Amino acid sequence: MTDGQRRSRVTRRQLLGSVVTGATGAAIPGIATGQSAATPTVMTQNVYVGVDLFELAGADSLGELLLLISEALGTLDPDRYAARARGIADAIAAAEPDVLALQEVGLVERVGEDEPIIDVLATLEATLDAAELSYEAVAKTTTADIELPGAGDESGLRVANRDVLLVHADHETTNTVTDRYDAAETVTVPGGDEELAIRRGYCLADVTVRGVEFTAVGTHLESSSQSTRREQAEELLEVVPAEGPAVLAGDFNSGPGTSTDAYDLLTDEFTDAYATQHPDSDGFTCCQAADLTNEESQLEKRVDAVLGRGLTPTAASRVGHEPDDRISFDADSGPVELWPSDHAGVVATFQTDGTPTPTATTTPTRTVTPTQTPATPDTPTATPRRSPQPTGTTTETADGDGPGFGVTGSLAALGGLGYALRRRLTRRK
Repeated sequence: MTDGQRRSRVTRRQLLGSVVTGATGAAIPGIATGQSAATPTVMTQNVYVGVDLFELAGADSLGELLLLISEALGTLDPDRYAARARGIADAIAAAEPDVLALQEVGLVERVGEDEPIIDVLATLEATLDAAELSYEAVAKTTTADIELPGAGDESGLRVANRDVLLVHADHETTNTVTDRYDAAETVTVPGGDEELAIRRGYCLADVTVRGVEFTAVGTHLESSSQSTRREQAEELLEVVPAEGPAVLAGDFNSGPGTSTDAYDLLTDEFTDAYATQHPDSDGFTCCQAADLTNEESQLEKRVDAVLGRGLTPTAASRVGHEPDDRISFDADSGPVELWPSDHAGVVATFQTDGTPTPTATTTPTRTVTPTQTPATPDTPTATPRRSPQPTGTTTETADGDGPGFGVTGSLAALGGLGYALRRRLTRRK
């Protein structure tokens, strides 16, 4: 489901053939049949880690916090993630973006085991493949990669968080870059004086879509510190080429309904596609309940956006924000309805000079059935345009795709993660 006019694009696979299991007429603003196809569409989606972590706020010590987090991570349900991936894939199938920026793309695996417990990217890619939607992960930035000690005789857990840039296989990409910001929120680990940097990152690529070349950027900015978030936005503007068309897509943790520090800085140079197309709409994108089972939408701020420079936005919409977008899931306690993510996604279409303005047509929405496939490990594919700078004495390295932590670093990272989660949960209540 999308806002206002529904966006329709000339599909590459005639409504996905046999994978279409249901259809309801819906007009989506985009390319009408017979118009020029030189109108790139970009989508952003915060996928969300998907674990109910509210109980962590009650931990009184580092030891208790370690135990609670270990238990929470150890009970993750791959089927729940598969159901959510189906919901996100439905939105992608309807929007059929040329470029897709994903945030909070989690990976959880037992140390020493080949098969991951959860690999959100692999699950989503398998779901898209089942729908015959061909996307390639051209850039991946691992913003956190930690090893958590297991409880009792259990092996430890590796937990990684990633930003990913997917581009449709029809399009050429060059000059991919993955890195983490030098600016980082630093917290003191409970029970000691060691400090931990909470990393955020970005990934970008030059993409050519039906003759239109632009720089596509996916990012996730800091949530808890305005000053750090603004510094990251300043770094981002330094990384993006100073000239030529560019699109920034991501969770900026800044925008209407909340602090606008980083948002104001970025929109001094870039145009907010959604605000341009829907000047009288709140367009909130965050956040649903932590367990994703709330019936009524709880979105109350707009922190996710697609921003363009050198391209004119012609359509913009949210996805995954309507109650009908929820996905049925058979939990142990019985059937439940899940939001695909705690964030709504945002989709925007742009045109260049001489490209006809799109009009609305009608196309069915589609329901996709996921297929699980084994995950493949992350491999750095980027050549940075700039050299990472030292960030002080913290427990993380500054490279774009960082290594896992050792035992000491694991404890520090876990404590810092819990501390950051407490702050986030307090703000959300």
